[in-house]
Amino acid sequence: MKKLSVILLMAVFTASVFAVPNVPLLFLNSGVNPTTTNDGRIAVENIYSYERSPITVYNYRNIDPCFTVDGVRPRWSPDGSKLAFLKKGSDGIYRLSVVQVLGDVLAGTLASDVLPGCTFHSQITWLDDNRLMLMVGLSLVEFTVSNGTSKSLKTFTSLEDCGYPEHLGGGYYVYTGTNGVFDPFLPIRGIWDSNGRLLYSDDMYCSIRATPYSPYLFMFITYGSYGYEVWSYSKTGKVEYQYDASYADISPNGEYACVTTNSTYFTYQNRIALTGDCNGDWVVDDFDFNLVITNFGATGLIGDCNGDGIVDDFDFNLVITNFGQVAE
Repeated sequence: MKKLSVILLMAVFTASVFAVPNVPLLFLNSGVNPTTTNDGRIAVENIYSYERSPITVYNYRNIDPCFTVDGVRPRWSPDGSKLAFLKKGSDGIYRLSVVQVLGDVLAGTLASDVLPGCTFHSQITWLDDNRLMLMVGLSLVEFTVSNGTSKSLKTFTSLEDCGYPEHLGGGYYVYTGTNGVFDPFLPIRGIWDSNGRLLYSDDMYCSIRATPYSPYLFMFITYGSYGYEVWSYSKTGKVEYQYDASYADISPNGEYACVTTNSTYFTYQNRIALTGDCNGDWVVDDFDFNLVITNFGATGLIGDCNGDGIVDDFDFNLVITNFGQVAE
């Protein structure tokens, strides 16, 4: 992401309305919470109004909007066929809505204003193409779109205990908060996993995003010395600074990334190359090949390019198929 950061930040000064290969495209000023699909479509929230924040959907390399919906906190399903978001009712309560999207077209509503009591400072994360989860009141809730049913996965004692949940695959998820733990010698908040383990401690977070097909489990945004900063948490537990941005997202297949810059809230999208890069040096080369071969058959995370928990033929094929590919 460090190479990506240079390109994205330079784009603040050089962005053009024309689609130029390898140059990030500006989608929206005053936009936050961007989310992107495997084919590069992007949904971004407009923050001109806190009462009504329309979500605008664009297609990659096209600055003309496809359509808008009224809501906040958008999130695409893994296959890009559904867009979930929160909508504030006249009673001031946030509820979940899900619409179907076919390509660039808004094709219908699948769930409308359900699960009253959704938390604005939470985020929607998909378990698969039909199920999602988010905080509703004090409960982390799983919602099935096809039949409209929901169930509580975990209940907390305070709103400070859980926020910004993110599913990383296989039922494993992470979230921020105190998790019911108070320690005067630790920062106020931490990043916890579904097994109750404290992964990282800090004071403030505004989102977590899974980073599949990369050496990282997830990236998170926290408030640092110079404003909001993007950090990554690797499969080996290593935490690394990436770049300054208030929001960021990566498509499920690792092909596209979008970020929102600090202060000006310009949102940019670019195509990147991560698939098969096991060691995080932003190129698929002999080092990645050797990691897969050395760890082949192991259930560890080193050499696991696709994030399924095992180093196998899928990882080998990813390295071979993308050998020589360099991040844009």
